[in-house]
Amino acid sequence: MIKKVFPLDVESILLPWLTTASKRITYHILNTFKEHGLTLSREQMIILAHLQEKDGLVQNDLAFITSRDKTSLTRIINNMEKKGLLKRVRCENDQRRNKIFITTAGINQFKKGIPLVLAIVDKMQAGISKPDIKKAIEVIKKVSQNITELEDEKK
Repeated sequence: MIKKVFPLDVESILLPWLTTASKRITYHILNTFKEHGLTLSREQMIILAHLQEKDGLVQNDLAFITSRDKTSLTRIINNMEKKGLLKRVRCENDQRRNKIFITTAGINQFKKGIPLVLAIVDKMQAGISKPDIKKAIEVIKKVSQNITELEDEKK
């Protein structure tokens, strides 16, 4: 007989549910994109969305906005640049910094992807009331805030 070292009531802990939901959403978005001929990842779609809102973001700012570390963002940008979805331009006043611009191909991919994402959101939230969605958002924001505070304590 295996003795429980740490009794875990999965039904009362957010972590496994948040992790599972996040993985399933990412997987579903990726498969939906593939079915419609898009070669974008969820992360790439998020970057295109931010550049669609404000083109020419400094790469470090884009890393902060998307909650990505600089190394992983650089890798994503390199891949997107190879696909012709965006371009990197050195800042005139600081050659160590890059501004990231969306290309016409990037805009076209974004326009093709956004209705797919919105359809996924509609299906994902089906049968959930607006107050419940609002409450879930509040809870997830609080979890994120708590994690940020834990990280700040370690600094």
